[in-house]
Amino acid sequence: MKCPKCDITLPENTEVCPLCHTPVKPGLEKTKAGSGQETRRFAAIDPSKDSYDFDLQYTLTFKDAGEIRQAIDDMDLGSQKDRSEELLHPERKKPEEERRVEVRQRSRAEMEEAAQRAALRRQRRKQGKRFETGKRMSAERITRTEREKEAALRSARPKNASFAEERKKNRRLMAGAGVLVVVVALIIGAINLFANMLDGDLCYPTVYTKENQLFIVYNKKPVPLSERLVAAAYKEGATTASNKSTDPKVYKPAVPTEKQLVHISTDGLYTFFLENVDMNTGRGDLVYIQNDAPKSRTEVSKNVYYQLQLSNDGKSVLFLRDTDETGYHGELCYWTAGQREVTPIQWDVCANNFLFSQDGLSALFIKNFNPTVNTGDLCVRALGKDAPEQNIHLDEKVAFVFGTTPKGIYLYAKEYDTKTGTYSLYGKKANDTPGVYGQKAYLPPQILKKTEAIYAYSDYHDGFQSVSYVDFATGQTNPMVKDITRIERVRVDEGAVIYTKEYETGKNDYYVIGAHENASQKIANGVATVSEKNRVQFDASDDFSRVAYIGGYDEENGKGALFTLTIINDYVGIEKRISDEAYSCDVSADGAVVRFASKYDKDAGTVSLVAYENGNTKTITENVSSGAFTYDKAGSVMVYATNVKTQPQVSGDIQSVTNKGKVRDIDTGVSSYGMKQDGMILLLKREPGAESGNLYYCNQKGKKMKLVDEGVTKALLY
Repeated sequence: MKCPKCDITLPENTEVCPLCHTPVKPGLEKTKAGSGQETRRFAAIDPSKDSYDFDLQYTLTFKDAGEIRQAIDDMDLGSQKDRSEELLHPERKKPEEERRVEVRQRSRAEMEEAAQRAALRRQRRKQGKRFETGKRMSAERITRTEREKEAALRSARPKNASFAEERKKNRRLMAGAGVLVVVVALIIGAINLFANMLDGDLCYPTVYTKENQLFIVYNKKPVPLSERLVAAAYKEGATTASNKSTDPKVYKPAVPTEKQLVHISTDGLYTFFLENVDMNTGRGDLVYIQNDAPKSRTEVSKNVYYQLQLSNDGKSVLFLRDTDETGYHGELCYWTAGQREVTPIQWDVCANNFLFSQDGLSALFIKNFNPTVNTGDLCVRALGKDAPEQNIHLDEKVAFVFGTTPKGIYLYAKEYDTKTGTYSLYGKKANDTPGVYGQKAYLPPQILKKTEAIYAYSDYHDGFQSVSYVDFATGQTNPMVKDITRIERVRVDEGAVIYTKEYETGKNDYYVIGAHENASQKIANGVATVSEKNRVQFDASDDFSRVAYIGGYDEENGKGALFTLTIINDYVGIEKRISDEAYSCDVSADGAVVRFASKYDKDAGTVSLVAYENGNTKTITENVSSGAFTYDKAGSVMVYATNVKTQPQVSGDIQSVTNKGKVRDIDTGVSSYGMKQDGMILLLKREPGAESGNLYYCNQKGKKMKLVDEGVTKALLY
């Protein structure tokens, strides 16, 4: 259908033209599928139309039409600056009459350019940075000390600060709130590689070993952490926590790896690690360091078990020391940066039975735990300099503790059934009567961080269970859906989830449902469960606006049909088939780009990398190692290995490629690599037969290559 005024093509369910606001006849249809499952797909949109037309119309109608109209105005007026500059410089703002242009029918090229401009404006707004067309003004990089000073200044700043000051404040806040996303990146032959994706201006450190020495790289400078990481290697048959634990409700502790001895805060500013570790007992000496201040190194405590709990800000730690021969029971202790002595909390606490509250001001733990009946007493201890030195008893016969809501509702399990693995979910505030929010639950609840609410399981049977949304702020509980396998993803705003139903055939159906809804929408069908982690079969953007999945996957031959669809205003669009030979898939964080591996060659162990963007599918590179490719979170570049050799040792050539197919050579003969979202690529190169090599870093274009250190044995964290 077309707009009667400006004559642009619109989907038939459009009520008002997004460009000229002319009312058009609505035609929205809803269909039902299955008992209680509402598909709500847009049946009026014809998927046989040109792919560009489908995606463009969908975007124009339902996604930020106001920004698209503004982009068209900018095109007509020849404006080269974002309208946000007008708010900063009112004297430059043109009269409204000058902004009005004659409404006319737009060409496809014009509409495409408008959509791209609008998408770019949204991306820039989310990043919280100032832009000019063709020129990017980078965000200020600020250190931890500067960030804390800025926080103090914000608290003292007058409330009538100018708009420019507020904008600068928000930009720094967003820069300081970067979130680390650790991605299992690649496998070259038998080598496992990890890529740390970095948001904002934070410099997430690289940690590596030189034989038995531990080093950290922060701000591109190597700093020694420990002269002796491991004091005693693991001996087969030695007494460990893995063969003496009798608690069936948790994953039994295993022999620690070197990587598990290092714990870095999510903002990359603080590190806790163990040295002089006996790998047979999992105990060593706990050390703290502020990454941008090497002289801050502090030896916290000796004889500490390797399973630590860091607070959300990364400055505090809960740990067990003086554990028994199983490495499972010990004294629970607390320490925070600047504290002289360790604070003992409770003796004879089990690993996995303690954690921080969300605000980091309290420790929750279970004491007197009896592994035979799997119960103990739940207690809470206030933390901090002026906190009372006493433990408050919350409840008894508690099986395990899950955590707290943002405002401090304690969530824990009771009535644990060792035969079925089910429990009853309890929640309470201090001095209040506990309430039951789920019975016969199997998986732990999804505790939200932005909302005083949880997604809770209940009624487990035959591998399926029910999910409810419990809103503690209102006291309301919404039973959302029955008979699901698990929640796979929580939307970034926490207002919806994606869940699966897995069948005996190993196939999964995926659904999306809102927190306050009772009808689900199916978004993927027949998705296989595969053994290899890098063969991703389902992915979605952070806001669920874009979904991609592979159906009918043949794991032996590494191929299946790749589908993608959009979810706009909580409505699921019609899926589009974009490949019949997909090996694995990826969706960028904002949903703008779907990237996937295709044309798997089993004998050569290679794939091709393909990008789907703006309705167009393009093969961007070929002959990529099927076990060694990774995507950046933003959706603009891929880094991969090619020409992989296994003799005399595993190595490959590293390249990067943009979505437009621009290939750049990074380096040759690389043993392993990692990529960060700030554009840095780290490379570990070994000579044939050598157990150590040199660690380098460079940018995504393979330029500015610099040696980090020589004699590097293993990169633990990229």
